[in-house]
Amino acid sequence: MRQRYVLQDFLDCLANYFNGKISKNPSAKNISELYWAIREFEINDMGEFAELLRTRTNFSQFNYCPSKLGKKTILPKGEKNLFVKNFPKKFARVYLFNDCKQFYLIDKALSGKNKVFKLLINRKTFGLPKEKNIYYGLINLVYASLKGSSSFEEFWKKYLEGLDLKIKKEPKLKKICFKISKKLLGIKKKAAGEICFIDTGFNGTFPLLCCALLEREVGIRSTFYLFSLWPWLSKTFKGHFYTKNYEKIRLLEGEIDE
Repeated sequence: MRQRYVLQDFLDCLANYFNGKISKNPSAKNISELYWAIREFEINDMGEFAELLRTRTNFSQFNYCPSKLGKKTILPKGEKNLFVKNFPKKFARVYLFNDCKQFYLIDKALSGKNKVFKLLINRKTFGLPKEKNIYYGLINLVYASLKGSSSFEEFWKKYLEGLDLKIKKEPKLKKICFKISKKLLGIKKKAAGEICFIDTGFNGTFPLLCCALLEREVGIRSTFYLFSLWPWLSKTFKGHFYTKNYEKIRLLEGEIDE
């Protein structure tokens, strides 16, 4: 029997989202959204996933060529400031580096001591590019937990249970999570108030993991906030993101890929 693809739940969610949306309205806007999703996965070294999504959505039938968006487009500093100022000030903010470095520096200049922290956590933390399944498994956990969940509370319960199971079954993930947990406990000792983990977005993979690991360690719920996210997550993650315009994440990196 063929082994279940590690990103199967993620693939199912996206294919269902796009097939439903485009079948109802095959507009240039909806087809463009699918194009940029596929392109984003290719850029992020997820070529196999991009090809599966392309096949599952019959993308080739559209023969679509998007217009060039240009290079060196930067997110205005004013919007970066608005994002930072949008956070509830009761939270101690933990910015996940390197993507959130710009936001961290703005907030650090505005806020008091023991309110702003940074934590280096990225794909390399989980073994990429050599080891993909640990990182991909965490992405898929988000979507496996999303299935059948009608609220964030239902999603969160499934996510915690799923993460516990993965940590028990996967020694490499367990070792990585142990190291992250130690850093989180160090931040928790210094932080004044509740903690909010902040990241640029898309799936919320890393802030969700940090929230879960801290809850496992101290039994206290923290929260998270994303600059943006994929549109199919906006309902469940309501109140946890700044803008639905996920293409602005590319502007944070200083360039929109053609």
